Amino acid sequence: MIKTDKLILCVAPFGSFMGKDMNPNIPLTPDEIAEDVYRSWNAGASIVHLHARDKNGIATTDPELAELITQDWGTQRVYNLYASWRKQMVEVLQKFGMRSIRELVGRTDLLRHLDYN
Repeated sequence: MIKTDKLILCVAPFGSFMGKDMNPNIPLTPDEIAEDVYRSWNAGASIVHLHARDKNGIATTDPELAELITQDWGTQRVYNLYASWRKQMVEVLQKFGMRSIRELVGRTDLLRHLDYN
C-alpha cells in the first residue's frame, strides 16, 4: 500500500434502486440529498455520485433530468436549506425577545426535557 496524505473520498448517498420502503433514512428529495451531501462534504467527501430520479422518486436514465444535476444546482439547494433554517431560527429567537443566537448562551432556563416515550 502506498502511503500518501492525499485522499479522494466519494459518497453515494443512495443507490439507484433503493427507496424509502427499504430504508426510510435514504435521502430522496432534493433537499434531503443536498443536506446529506453537505454533511458528507463536511466529513471529508470530495466527490458525490448521484442517480437522477423522477418526480415519484424512481431512478431514471432520462438525460434531461440528469442534466439538471449540476454543481450550481446543488449549491443553490444547500443555500436554500440553510436560508430556510436561518429564517426559522430568527422566528424562534423573536418569540423569546432575542435578536441573536448568541443571546442563548447560558440560558438554561429556556431548555425543556422532552420525553419521547
